[in-house]
Amino acid sequence: TAQLTSTMKKIKMTVFDGIQKKKIRFIDYSAFCGSLKCFKYLFLEKVPISSKTLCYAIRGGNSEIIHILDQNKDNFTKPKMQFFRPQKKEQTITTAVQCHHNDIFDWLIDNSDDKPSFLDIFQVAISAGNVHVISKVIENGFIISHIDHNNLEQIICSACENGLYRILIFISKLVSFSNLFDPTKIFN
Repeated sequence: TAQLTSTMKKIKMTVFDGIQKKKIRFIDYSAFCGSLKCFKYLFLEKVPISSKTLCYAIRGGNSEIIHILDQNKDNFTKPKMQFFRPQKKEQTITTAVQCHHNDIFDWLIDNSDDKPSFLDIFQVAISAGNVHVISKVIENGFIISHIDHNNLEQIICSACENGLYRILIFISKLVSFSNLFDPTKIFN
């Protein structure tokens, strides 16, 4: 146990793990895999946690690990990088959206003191094909007709790429598609 906390050993990653880093700490890997027993053991042995651990936990989708980290966010090893900093909060929300962890997304939005950028979340939800989040963002007051031309074009292209026909029809009822696309961009 002393060896776990003092050296903070790391696991060598492979291409099959789906993580960009070459090495990852044991506690982060247990959070990433959603392994509650391993995570609790390491946590109770006082292995340091960080905001990265929270990001891995959101990707892993185990809500109990996420709640443990949320309750202990004051113990993160890098206080400047805490979860509730706007930049980190956006990253954790978009991770939940991309992984289709909709219950975690709902919890993050419900427990947020300030409103995140619904445009960014909407764009990520469209590109991930996450219909639950798309409807939640609209329910929370996101107005599609207020989107600027470039962002709207990206959203429509993402909806087409992901086969979100009904979302495309929904958007077309709110926003005029005429003169939206430049035919020279499409065919060149």
